[in-house]
Amino acid sequence: MGIILDPNDESRKVEERLLWLPTEQLKQTGADLNVPLDGEAILYDAGASLAGDLDEQSKRYPTEIKLEQHGQTVMYTLRTLKERNIMNLNAPGKQLLVSEATMDKIAEQMASTPGYKKIRFDTFQVPDKEELAMASSLYNAKYVSDERLTYDFYTHYKEMLQTTGLLIFIAAFLGLVFLISTGSILYFKQMTEAEQEKQSFKTLRQLGFDVDMIMKGIIRKQAIVFLLPLSIGMLHSIFAIKAASFMIRSDITFPVSIAMAIYSVIYFVFALFTIGYYRNIVKNAMS
Repeated sequence: MGIILDPNDESRKVEERLLWLPTEQLKQTGADLNVPLDGEAILYDAGASLAGDLDEQSKRYPTEIKLEQHGQTVMYTLRTLKERNIMNLNAPGKQLLVSEATMDKIAEQMASTPGYKKIRFDTFQVPDKEELAMASSLYNAKYVSDERLTYDFYTHYKEMLQTTGLLIFIAAFLGLVFLISTGSILYFKQMTEAEQEKQSFKTLRQLGFDVDMIMKGIIRKQAIVFLLPLSIGMLHSIFAIKAASFMIRSDITFPVSIAMAIYSVIYFVFALFTIGYYRNIVKNAMS
């Protein structure tokens, strides 16, 4: 446990769980990392953007990490913040990268301090992605007795895919239902108006208008009726893409654009049905 001081708010002193990680040992797993200077640390947090603007957060660094050891205060320099994780997402505590010499110094100073615990992580690299499922099952079978320290990336990855897939299905299904409902309401409303305008079409015929001339006006009217709500929905989706991309830390512009295109086609089909129904009404009224 320790306190990461905020130079912009000296009154903020929240004790947090800290996970100190030695750079030299992590580099042996193939990680591309730079070794911090002795007495310094680098904070790795993939969810940093969720806490606010990264440019604003970067102004807090460098800062100090305060550790309490038997009534004495030990300070270490927190040099900077990087928006990614070194360990799997469910590893406990804020992930702090330090040199092995600093790690040994911390372990010596905090050895008998309540709340301090030295943990060993065994890292397994599986180069063949097709064997990840088998490796995951073997790993879980061996370490299932200690679930708190079981950080299996593949299992966590599959759970996230299933959760995200379910949310996407629900959102797409509800969106499709509302789209069809809106299109149907507009379609039947325009059908009612078309029936009510039969006499107007007969009057226009007597004034010398033909079917094509009347349909030009009807098409312009339907363009306004159908394009206005579609444009508002598209505008809302653009802002929703930015918000969702920020929340899940991933660019979803391409898949959402495909969904928007499909919904636009469905909406366009309703407009064509409406124009076709109007054309039949106009022809019958002018025959």
